[in-house]
Parts: sequence; C-alpha cells; structure tokens
Amino acid sequence: MLRRFGMGLLLVLLVAPASSTGRVHRHLEVLLSGEDAIYTELLESFRSWLGDLDATEMTLSISLADEVAESGGGGNPDLLIAVGSRAAQVAAQNAGTRPVLAVLAPRSALEPLRGRTGARFSAIYLDQPPGRLMALGRAALPRARRAGMLAGPDLQPGPEAFRRMAEVQGFSLNIQAFAAGDNPTSRIRRILDESEVVLAPYDPLVFGTATAKWLLYMAYQRGLPVIGFSRSYVRAGALAAVYSTPEQIGRQTAEVVRKWLREDARALPAAVYPAYYNVEVNDSVARTLGIDAPDPQVLAGQVARLSGGVR
Repeated sequence: MLRRFGMGLLLVLLVAPASSTGRVHRHLEVLLSGEDAIYTELLESFRSWLGDLDATEMTLSISLADEVAESGGGGNPDLLIAVGSRAAQVAAQNAGTRPVLAVLAPRSALEPLRGRTGARFSAIYLDQPPGRLMALGRAALPRARRAGMLAGPDLQPGPEAFRRMAEVQGFSLNIQAFAAGDNPTSRIRRILDESEVVLAPYDPLVFGTATAKWLLYMAYQRGLPVIGFSRSYVRAGALAAVYSTPEQIGRQTAEVVRKWLREDARALPAAVYPAYYNVEVNDSVARTLGIDAPDPQVLAGQVARLSGGVR
C-alpha cells in the first residue's frame, strides 16, 4: 500500500517480519489532523524517541485523517495513534475493536469520543491538569489568596476539580459560569472585583472566542496578573503560563508505545495529562504590574514540587 503524505514524503507499508526480540511484530498507524507544523513536529519527536523500535519491533504508517475518512478507513493496524482533534474523531469512527491513543487534543474534545470505539480509547491530553495551573499561580504569586476564573459548560475536568486544587494551593477561587450568549465583560468584571490573580485554563467556549482578549485586556487595565495555558497567551499579555510542546508530547507518546510493545500489546494505560511541560513568563507584563519577574526554570521546579508531579 502506498500513501503520500505532504511535502513529497512517500511512505510504504510493508508486510512486517518477525521481531528480533521474539515478540509479535506490530503495525502502528499514525493519523494526523493536518500538515501543520504542530502535527509534524510531534510526529518527528515521536519517531525520534522510538529510536530503533521503528525498525525492529513495529511497522509505522502515516496517514492524513481526512483521507482516511474519505476512503472509509485505513489499513488494519494493531494500534491507531491519533494526532489532534480531527484525527481523534476519525479514529473513533474507524477503529472498530482496535485500541486508539489520542494525543495533542484537549480533554474537552476527547471525552465525548469515549465509548465510540469497541476498544480502549486512551489519551495524552494537550491541556494541563488543574493542580499544575494552580501550582504555577502559587509559585508566581506567593502572597495571593483570592483567584478568579471563568468556566464554560464544557470545561474539563469541571469547576469542582479546579476548586479542590485551588484549596490545596491556598487559593479561594471565585468561578463565574459562562455560557454562549452571555455578556463576557460583566462576567469578567465580577471576577476582577474579587480577585488578586486570574486563572485561565483551556476552555473551549471561553478561549475560543473574543472573551479571551477581553479577559486579558480588562485584567491588564486593573493591574491584575493572568496565569494562562499557552505560550501564545503569555505573548498576548498573561503574566505566565504552563504548557506542553508538540515535541514533549511526542516524547511521551513514544514512551507509552514502547511500554505497550514491551507488554505485548496489552491494554493501553488510562488517559493522562502531559508529563513534560514548560513555564514561560512575560517580563514586560511583570514590570508593568510591579512584579519581580521570576525565572521560568525556577518556577518550573516550584510547580513540580507544589503539584506533586501530578499527571
């Protein structure tokens, strides 16, 4: 079977030989949501961290999710690795009883897909666990006690989980529910009136609209720091953020696949948040707010300690 993927890359799926380790040779198929850099960067990291396994214990094929959807299904792999939300949707529709490992998609996009496949649907979420976001807020602003947050109806893992994690870090968390059609400025104003710091986890409704820009703008006008979920959010005006890169999630994906192969393709592990992450700080915002800009590496160490290495 010949399959052409982007930029002239030609991939050939061969009949798999027996593994030199004595294990059954496995066929893995990677479904990419597109040819954007975020997907290809994860793919390159994944293949790099697999190392010699690529040749000795498995055969790897790569497909675009939309091509598989149009053709009505791909080959017959032992494991489907879906990269991005679109790929996860296609994998869930075409997996049958085959296991699926979905990566580089937020938990809110993956939770509805559970149960649509007859086999284990596991994941490495793109977004960060609540405890890690709260730990960054505590590390960056050790004197803050009152935090605020908007929460749309599809926030994962839900407002109560964020409240529990906020309490662990010594925050009193004011959560304002936000629904489609609500006036964002009035909700944001209620948060800012009662908070010393604004926490901004990934939320498909809140941060898929202009609401995110309003939140950053109004917090900046009030002189309140925002702790966010992505590098782009820091560059747009948040004080700091914790996030995982495609390369880091690619590494973790390879680790899961290595373990799956070592255990002779037994059940995939439960879905997890990223194990590897970065912290970024906006020095300009820190100066404007009169905050001593903490070193990102120091903050990352504090986040690991305060969050207990939560995954």
